[in-house]
Amino acid sequence: DFGRITKVMHDLGLILNVKKTVPTSFRTPQRENREYEVVAHCCECVNTGQGHGGCQPIRQVKENRYLGMVINETLKWDSHVDRVIARVRRGVGALSLVSRSLSEGVRLIVFHAVVQAHLSYGVALYGGAPSSTLEPLNVLQRRGLRAVLGVATGDIHNVELLRMGSGKGVASIRQMRWRSLLACTDDWVGYLAPYCHGRGTRGDGQWFEVPRSRTLIGERARSHLFPKFFNLLGGTRVEGFLRAGWGERKTIIYGLIDEY
Repeated sequence: DFGRITKVMHDLGLILNVKKTVPTSFRTPQRENREYEVVAHCCECVNTGQGHGGCQPIRQVKENRYLGMVINETLKWDSHVDRVIARVRRGVGALSLVSRSLSEGVRLIVFHAVVQAHLSYGVALYGGAPSSTLEPLNVLQRRGLRAVLGVATGDIHNVELLRMGSGKGVASIRQMRWRSLLACTDDWVGYLAPYCHGRGTRGDGQWFEVPRSRTLIGERARSHLFPKFFNLLGGTRVEGFLRAGWGERKTIIYGLIDEY
């Protein structure tokens, strides 16, 4: 009951800022949100149970910004990615202007400050957006890397460019997302469960069975992540991974993230 919230705030000496109280109701893309009428009644209305018509309504919005993240009602990250693109584009432009007068070491510091910092913030969330949504950010990151390394467009392949950037401590968006997800928890068993149960393919396309882990996440997560992981791992290293302890598996995971 919103009226009770208003009363509790009044009792605690707090004032509700109606203009900044803009709730968002989350929904699936297939369903439309139902509009609810919410009014920030004054304490007089709450105590007497009678409204006088002068209280302000609380408006619902389709997206909100919280701690620098733009979160919309369907949990798609297009709006947030657009904001990141604008910031990174300005950073890459500034870096390109001053790159000729700076050493590579200083250019790398500037790159981390004005490009990589914006890409890494919240990447565990928005990094799950479709590749088509993230591609403009990948393009901008590569453009910034070329300015840092002094490489002209077309001189080297994008894969080689990213490999050179990795040697300078620059991670791709996909790598940063995986690292963020893995760093969010100490439950390595839970995170590695999708990779330790089910079936995968060797390099020759043959299926093989993998022992069941005690901790399982979800069938959808297992079926989606497991084949990707073992295809990256490669058939020659699968058996060694399964025999390794959790500490060794963690090291292998981080190595694969860097390769990916």
